Amino acid sequence: MMCTVNAKRTFFQEQFDFLEEQKFGYTNMQSQLQDTDFTTESTKFAKAQIKQQTASSMLSQANGQSQLALSLLP
Repeated sequence: MMCTVNAKRTFFQEQFDFLEEQKFGYTNMQSQLQDTDFTTESTKFAKAQIKQQTASSMLSQANGQSQLALSLLP
C-alpha cells in the first residue's frame, strides 16, 4: 500500500515539474514575442520620424531657394 502511495506521489511530482517547465517555456516565448513586437514598432516609429524630418528639411530648402530667387529679382 505504501509503495502505491509513493508511486502516485512521484508521478504527480513529475507531472507538476513538467508543467512548471512548460509554464517557464511559455513565459519566455511570450516575452520574446513582446520584445519582437516592441522592436518592430520602434523601427516603424524611427522610420516615420526620419521621413518626417526629411520632408521638413526638403520643404525648408525649397522655401529658402524661392526666397533666394525672389531676392535676385529687381
